[in-house]
Amino acid sequence: MEDDGKIFIQNSKMIFNTPRGIESVLNFGGKLEVEDSAFFSGEWLDLIITGNGGELHNVTLPGNSVIAQHSHQPGKLKISSSELYRFDAQMPAEVKMFNSTISELLVLTLQYIFYQDVTVNDLHPGMNEVSVFTGTRSLSLSETFVGRWGIHLPGEGGSLKITDCTLDYIMGGELMEGGLGFGRTPVSMSNSTTKTLMFYDYHDGVLTMQDAEVTEVIIIEDSSLELRGTVSLSTVYRVRWVSGSVTRDFPVITEDSSGVPLPNTDLELYSPQNELVWSRKTDSQGTASFEITFDDDNYGETWTLVAPNLGINKEVEFLTDTPIVVESVR
Repeated sequence: MEDDGKIFIQNSKMIFNTPRGIESVLNFGGKLEVEDSAFFSGEWLDLIITGNGGELHNVTLPGNSVIAQHSHQPGKLKISSSELYRFDAQMPAEVKMFNSTISELLVLTLQYIFYQDVTVNDLHPGMNEVSVFTGTRSLSLSETFVGRWGIHLPGEGGSLKITDCTLDYIMGGELMEGGLGFGRTPVSMSNSTTKTLMFYDYHDGVLTMQDAEVTEVIIIEDSSLELRGTVSLSTVYRVRWVSGSVTRDFPVITEDSSGVPLPNTDLELYSPQNELVWSRKTDSQGTASFEITFDDDNYGETWTLVAPNLGINKEVEFLTDTPIVVESVR
């Protein structure tokens, strides 16, 4: 089919009786729309979309099958309520997946010269391994279930936003197998959880968290980055620090026993050597923030946050949860 053509498949079963070890290939140009259909093959099936993208809704593909989109004229592809084994795309302008299952392997080799925003919403891992390598203009996954997975965002100028997700691990640095990876792309993570946070040869990046959680392991190796926002690290049981630095931003909230903010509250931060390194009054909302740069030598040490007028001292370490709440008992 020519690139300007269109094919529509509905309420169908497509069966390919190929011998084991022989793949079946469906090669579509133009735009492909498939609805309420299933594909069957003796071994595996390559469903290749070479034209202007299309839509797949309530579509089931057999094990070892590949949906591949390859196009020199990038098109849009939408996949919803479908069960796939593997997805492989090159140069689509936009890929959206909704309420779908990627059983074992998801590979997005989306190479594009301009890197723009990537958004991932409500993503929870399944049981099997999934890898995603992407440098796409736009990628959106909503209520899409996968296993361990990764996003690689080469270059600069884009951003990655993670919302309402449960991940096995997040990785910054080199291209990897599995995990959520990013180059120097700014990353924001809200209302999400990851078991492991890893950085290998990662430099000058910023990871901003809002009500996020790292539950098990943090690895820092030959990396330098900023970690900002509100995050829980209290259940992390292992920190592997080979070399590098992490500048953590620590937001502070001061309040009375009823939760009313305490403006103009004096705060002081003392180093592990008991030297005063920072002091500030809280703003009208009872908030302030300070930074500590952790490195190979000090990441296991303890700082002390003091509210002298309230008679409160709080220990501050690399794994301290944020925000730090200073509550007056007076």
